Amino acid sequence: MTPLQFAEKYIGGKDKDWYIKNEEIVAEHCPFCDGGERKDKYTFALNLNSKAYNCKREANCGESGSYFKLLKYFGEDIENKFQVKLGELKSKTLIDYLKSRGITLDTARVAGVKQKSNNTLAFEMIHNYEIVGIKYRQVKLNEKDMCYKEKDGLDVFIGNINTSEDLIIVEGEMDYLSVKEAGFSNVISLPSGAGSGKKLDCVTRAYRHLEKVKDIILFLDNDEPGRQTKEELINRLDATKCWEIKTKYKDANEILMNEGKQGLIDAIQSKTRVKLKDVDFLVNAKSLDLKKLPSIKTRLIELDQITGGLILGLTSVWTGKNGSGKSTLLNQIIANSVDQEYKICIYSGELSNSLLRYWIELSMAGRNNIEFKPAEKGEIASIKVKPEKVNALRSWYGNNLIVCDSTKNREPKNLLEKFKQVYKVYGTKLFVVDNLMTLDFGGYSNDIFEKERKFMQDCADFAEKYEVHVAVITHPIKTKEKITKDCIRGSGHITNIAHQVYMVHRMNDKELLEDNTYIEVAKNRLLGIEKEVKVVYEPISRRFYGKGDDVDRKLGWDK
Repeated sequence: MTPLQFAEKYIGGKDKDWYIKNEEIVAEHCPFCDGGERKDKYTFALNLNSKAYNCKREANCGESGSYFKLLKYFGEDIENKFQVKLGELKSKTLIDYLKSRGITLDTARVAGVKQKSNNTLAFEMIHNYEIVGIKYRQVKLNEKDMCYKEKDGLDVFIGNINTSEDLIIVEGEMDYLSVKEAGFSNVISLPSGAGSGKKLDCVTRAYRHLEKVKDIILFLDNDEPGRQTKEELINRLDATKCWEIKTKYKDANEILMNEGKQGLIDAIQSKTRVKLKDVDFLVNAKSLDLKKLPSIKTRLIELDQITGGLILGLTSVWTGKNGSGKSTLLNQIIANSVDQEYKICIYSGELSNSLLRYWIELSMAGRNNIEFKPAEKGEIASIKVKPEKVNALRSWYGNNLIVCDSTKNREPKNLLEKFKQVYKVYGTKLFVVDNLMTLDFGGYSNDIFEKERKFMQDCADFAEKYEVHVAVITHPIKTKEKITKDCIRGSGHITNIAHQVYMVHRMNDKELLEDNTYIEVAKNRLLGIEKEVKVVYEPISRRFYGKGDDVDRKLGWDK
């Protein structure tokens, strides 16, 4: 039910009983108090944007709240875009199943659990006063339950956030109901279980509410995926207000089933603050397995074999003479990063957003999806993604590429602060600075080299703290000779601080189409291997490829 439909049903006819002013429905009489004994008029308003309502007769009425509260009061269902009818939870199979998990029917009903069928529970996911997703749990006797969601739904937390109370975040819907059973009402569940990236888009959508909560108790599963998810949430939600639960059991539901309601209450009440992150004993350092380091693959086989890809937690510097293709190579890696389901944030100090999108989309499309018309008399050549492919391509990468406004983020401090905000809100893992020369270092000290050193160190600290990768493009000095690390313009600390240094070389001035380009790994702090990788440039799709690479690799949108 929309606000206009609500007004027509419970207030009366438009222009007679209510009117719209300043994007608010203003009613002649409040549907709660009817204006009181004096029949006060036009005291009730319902905002069409926020959907919040209030009656200005504060002494005698003062009703106010969210649209969800308003609809619930009048016994109406909130908007549901899914063509599915859910019923009241009354199936004996489901009630017995919940009972076997320690959960009463009253708890499930108060939590809003419904049923899709006699063996399938339904959990509605609500965002901005409408149902944007539904998660189902199909109960199978003697088999593992099967969970699935409505197609085209949004991933938001299961449950509502009360910003005035401590909030508990759990990993699954059975844990969600278990905590409710123990008497804690302010609890929400991750919609897709443990994970990162898109699985935590729910954090992005609820971020403005999560910011207002004073303390957050992270009650994730006591296994490796749960621990990794907890660390990601700590980074994004601010460690100073995060608490954790330490238990020998796997999760909240297992505690409820083995120790009962009081055992779960005791576990939650014994919460401890998350560990201080900037100090520890060396013996507690994580074991390092180079093959399992989280990284974003460049998808250039030889290059990834040498470096392991763009390893999360590290920084890289990319350089090359003008026209060598260093920015083009990063655009290709950005396209491949999206294909690996990573989100990327780009600062481009030289290109407009339109031109940047044009170049990246060519790399994403591949030459088989590009329309090429050679130059004719008086006109330049035309290269563009085929019109019939554009919508599918943009729908695929749409929310994964984030661009910082270069006109407002040229000052290094502002840019790093913006990177932090982007990570916390969107969970972005790759940050690209193109290029260092376009930043305005006036906000630091008077020494330009010191300013550059500090910026690079800040990038390295940011990458390590949030386990992301920062790639910085920079220019070399003008020279006719082959460039080296020492040729990079500016402070020597730029390459000293970076963990990886890549240099793109053209062997001569012939066309890039020939096999005359190579990528030099000039610094590889983690693995120690420094080597050159020969590549070929395909000018239509602006892709590089080397030995064993498929220049016509299809990305996710085209499969």
